[in-house]
Amino acid sequence: MGLLRRDQKELSAQVKQTESKLSNICLVISDLEELVRFLTAKVRELEGRAEDFEGHSRRNNLQMVEFPEGAEGADPIHSFKTWLAQVAGSDNLLPRYLVEQAHRVPTKKPLAGATPGQEAVQLLNNKDKEAIPRASFMVESLMYQNACTFLFQDYTLVVQHLRGSFLGVN
Repeated sequence: MGLLRRDQKELSAQVKQTESKLSNICLVISDLEELVRFLTAKVRELEGRAEDFEGHSRRNNLQMVEFPEGAEGADPIHSFKTWLAQVAGSDNLLPRYLVEQAHRVPTKKPLAGATPGQEAVQLLNNKDKEAIPRASFMVESLMYQNACTFLFQDYTLVVQHLRGSFLGVN
């Protein structure tokens, strides 16, 4: 009988110790869940800020789709400056019209006969960036060195999806 009481006391002590550890673990898990909620909110906030920064960095950019591979030559800034001035008409552009950057959008090099890649052009002034696509829509087809190309404003992926959601609205 004494042996059973001693075993019962040992088991009771082990159960209390286990319950105490379990209680501590539950408190730690509760704290970690709160930390995860806080960090998730912080990540969403930082994603929004990063999206905003990306949008600001692209606001003076134009995208040229199906642009012939290598057609921009050795000096893409000069070739795009002259070609875009022809497209928009120099009277529609500001006197200090300037192309800051021009580069190919990084993708795999297309195979022979495949659809050409994209070019990104960054302009100095937002008014020029708006005037060029407006003038290009007036032209039946936009040609560069006998190749049909398309000109669009450069938006972030999130903004593209948001703009796409309005397509069904009349």
